[in-house]
Amino acid sequence: MENLYYLIPYLVLLLSSLVVFLKVRNDNARVFIISFMILFSALRYNVGWDYPGYLRIILGDCSDNEFYRFELIPRLLVVLSRSLGFAQFFFISTAFLTIYLVSFVVRRLSLNPSLSVFAYLCIPILFLSSMSTVRYHLALSCSLVFWYYLTQKKIGMIVLWGGIMIFCHYSSLIVLLILPLWYFRFSRWTNIVFFILSMLVTSFTHTYLLNLLGGEVNILSYYLLSASNVGFSKLPILLSGINIVNLIFYKKIDAVDRMGVHYLMFYNVGCCIMNVMSFQPTFSYRLSTYYLLFIILILPYYLIAFKQKIVKQIIVAFLCSFFMLYHYTTINAYVSGDMEKNEFLPYQIFLNK
Repeated sequence: MENLYYLIPYLVLLLSSLVVFLKVRNDNARVFIISFMILFSALRYNVGWDYPGYLRIILGDCSDNEFYRFELIPRLLVVLSRSLGFAQFFFISTAFLTIYLVSFVVRRLSLNPSLSVFAYLCIPILFLSSMSTVRYHLALSCSLVFWYYLTQKKIGMIVLWGGIMIFCHYSSLIVLLILPLWYFRFSRWTNIVFFILSMLVTSFTHTYLLNLLGGEVNILSYYLLSASNVGFSKLPILLSGINIVNLIFYKKIDAVDRMGVHYLMFYNVGCCIMNVMSFQPTFSYRLSTYYLLFIILILPYYLIAFKQKIVKQIIVAFLCSFFMLYHYTTINAYVSGDMEKNEFLPYQIFLNK
């Protein structure tokens, strides 16, 4: 019962966002929700798996290896936090940048920015996880800006934001590796074939990669051999289900505009990566979310492709259920002992500490 009580701050955030999306139709309301999300993340204390570790490094209670394990930009933010004598500055600055950059892109690319922001809030691997894997989600938001400038064909900004995202988290190299796909337009059947094949090769990749790595100690082997991420391990079926719906209505999305097909293709790429690497949820999550992120741009297409009001209601019901199901799953995992702590509960703010 105590855990349910601690959910109240999250429910307030969810309901406020829902009211803005359904009832208020202006940019000021969306700015309010973005600001609310930034404050919610920035003011947190000991919320998220990585918060204690980050705090220890910011306070200097760490080895040089731990400090230099950070990429350049997070390292600079740590140094700045130390020089200010204000450890929370690291979390405030990363929360602001992470959420603001998402809002920057959805305001320019989304067919319904309010829905995109609401989806970003509700889908657990996005906003909720940004309070846990801080550097990674900063890079994730930067990757979205990178894609935006790719659509604008601004070479200088593409190079700039490509460098920024890499210096936030090295996992973003996966974006550059799959970048050439942006210049292709795969048919629905090509996407379906890739999706099916990705589900067939999981056992092969497990055996091959682990044998290839052997006993080497590097970033890749660390992710492959580390403990499973309990929260993410419950989500792939739902994320794949979204992909199946997208592929079913591929032509409907295509009829809205041609950009939607690129978003569908990249979400499918994310699901393929997730399936191929499914034997290791942490590694799967880190690589696939760079492409699963496109769901926040895809969902608004359904409101245009299907004019019926019930479609909007279905999307809202699904997103709210997704949000609550994740919390229910993590609470159960914590109570049953599958998780050593609940990464989001209790929600606390640093002003009280």
